[in-house]
Amino acid sequence: MTRLLITTIAALSLIVSCDQPPEGPPYETAVHEHFGVFTSPSGNWKIDLNSGDQGITVMRHVATPWFSRNSETTASVSPSEWKNRDGFFCIIDPDDRVWAYDGEESVWILERMENGTRTWSLNFPGEVPPQVIDRLPPGLAAQFPAQAANR
Repeated sequence: MTRLLITTIAALSLIVSCDQPPEGPPYETAVHEHFGVFTSPSGNWKIDLNSGDQGITVMRHVATPWFSRNSETTASVSPSEWKNRDGFFCIIDPDDRVWAYDGEESVWILERMENGTRTWSLNFPGEVPPQVIDRLPPGLAAQFPAQAANR
C-alpha cells in the first residue's frame, strides 16, 4: 500500500510539473510572422496578432494579492495606431520581452516587471536580440542606442 501511494504521488508530481511553464529566464526565443493568437514560451504573455485596426494586443495574468482574497485577472495592452503591414513580426526573447515591428516604421517592446509592465520603443537602453536586428530594416535597427554605440 505504501509503495502504491509513493508511486502515485511521484506520478502526480511529474504530471503537474510538466504542465507548468519554466520558472524563469532564459526562455526559448519565439518568432511569429503571421496572424494568430500565441502564448509565450514562459506562459506569461498571450499575444494576438491580427489584420484589424489594432494589429497587436498583448495580455498577461496579473495576481492581485492586496485584495481580501488572492485573485487573478488579465490585463491587456496595445500600442496606439498600430497596424500590421507586410514584413511585421513579433518576437519573444529569452528574457521574456515582447518585441513587435509593424512592418513599416514602429517598434514596440514590452518588458514584464514584478509590479507591472514597462514599454519601450527605439529608446530601449539594452542589447537588442540578433533575431530582432536581423529582421529590421538597417536604418531602423541603427536607431537603438546600443546599436548606435557599436558603430
